[in-house]
Amino acid sequence: MPGGKVMFYTGILSICQDEAGIAVVMGHEVAHAIARHGNERMSQGMLAQGIGTLGQVGTSGASPQVQAIFNQSFGIGSQLGLLKFSRNNESEADKLGLVFMTMAGYDPATAADFWKRMAANKGEG
Repeated sequence: MPGGKVMFYTGILSICQDEAGIAVVMGHEVAHAIARHGNERMSQGMLAQGIGTLGQVGTSGASPQVQAIFNQSFGIGSQLGLLKFSRNNESEADKLGLVFMTMAGYDPATAADFWKRMAANKGEG
């Protein structure tokens, strides 16, 4: 969160099940803050918006069909690009989270069970 604050919703506590599960979540969220993923995401969004604006200016004299094709193509392409960055950030937070929970005295092997529970609960929240 802005200012480096870390939080998570209480709804995940049933998936955490215990203190080690909370350590997995907290390690992951602290990793996002340490790696400044929120700032990266904002910068990427601003860059995409700038490129989109330039593209719209560049196609302003073109036919409506060309403009529509550009807008649709850019929209899909930018979303896919941002999704890749998001996946990379999540993977990085997972790895760093294991380090942080280990540093806090928790067994990182417990993370596997947490992530299995998380996958099993996908879509139930």
